[in-house]
Amino acid sequence: MSFYIPLVTGGVSVAALTHNSQEYQKVSSIPFGESYRPLSQYLTIDGTGSTASNVTGNYTGSATDFTYIPDSADRVHINRIAVRVGDSGGFVPQGFAALAALTNGIDIGVTNDSDFVFKVNSNQPIKRNLDWNTIGEVSVTPYSETTYSGYTVSIDLSQKYPGGLRLNGAIGDALTVRVNDTFTGLIEHRYLIEGYYENNLNYVS
Repeated sequence: MSFYIPLVTGGVSVAALTHNSQEYQKVSSIPFGESYRPLSQYLTIDGTGSTASNVTGNYTGSATDFTYIPDSADRVHINRIAVRVGDSGGFVPQGFAALAALTNGIDIGVTNDSDFVFKVNSNQPIKRNLDWNTIGEVSVTPYSETTYSGYTVSIDLSQKYPGGLRLNGAIGDALTVRVNDTFTGLIEHRYLIEGYYENNLNYVS
């Protein structure tokens, strides 16, 4: 899923979070007043956004990654992750949706060659509805469908990491959600990322 609008920095040089030799450093990479092609895509097992994105299976046998993998020529900044969780049962703070608290929990961050080099959740896996608040700048919005209800957690990465999380496709970076629990019973559980392509300047739709 993608859409195209011009994104302008408003004359501000924005710092971005990137990594070099598994270490993160601040870099200034956005020129004055340029326009970029926005990015909006669901995380999927194959990383392309074109396959199933609903994380509602049983992943207890082995950890499973839902990812966004940029093309080798792309450098992207991820500013926001929207997590949509829907269930037909009643939600409880100490559980995950209407399920019991997860055993292993959810990790979110940047991976390279399948290894985490940075975690948004700072090595504290998301196991309960309440745990989303531990990530940082988040907002939660309830929603209701005909047969189920849920919430959307909006994780604003640009507040905690100015410029967002920077992925370099040339070195194999990926934005990854890793799960190792059963989510059977959930109706909806998806991760949408939003950001922009650093190397697509002066984009015109």
